[in-house]
Amino acid sequence: MIDKEEIRSLLNCTESTVVEYKTAKGGFPDSLWSTFSAFANTDGGIIILGVKEDRNKRPVVDGLTELDAIGLKKKFWDMAHNTQKLSDPLLDDKNAYVLDLDGEGWVLVCDVPRAAYDRRPVFINGRPYGNTYKRRHEGAAQAVPSGGRWRDEAGVFSGSYGSERGSGECADSRPA
Repeated sequence: MIDKEEIRSLLNCTESTVVEYKTAKGGFPDSLWSTFSAFANTDGGIIILGVKEDRNKRPVVDGLTELDAIGLKKKFWDMAHNTQKLSDPLLDDKNAYVLDLDGEGWVLVCDVPRAAYDRRPVFINGRPYGNTYKRRHEGAAQAVPSGGRWRDEAGVFSGSYGSERGSGECADSRPA
């Protein structure tokens, strides 16, 4: 579980291969699920809801209330455990939680683990084809099956979906 000080430290950095900010003012962002899929299929990562990027790509806390953050967490859990939204939730209680940033607002932190080989690909919307993603620097890149292995535009990333097992594997490195 990432604590308040680690979140504050992350807020001094722009998005990366393992950190994504999502605004949540006005509701739950649909783009969360492609990011979740991308992190799960690559090296894992942290999604922080309640933070937007300013025009210089710097993170800014949205100022969510505690009730907003708790409502987002409930909606997140409901959707994450709906197989028509997400093929494999991968999470337990320690992976999604709300934090008070002492007067700046509340955030929902989703610490997405890298999916085990036999659980990949993690896809969205009930179908792997067209709904499977891999993390590429600051964004989610759509992946497609090719020769029994899942690929993105840069090559193999996860092995196969179904009974065939590919030889491609992601690196296990991820910041603590």
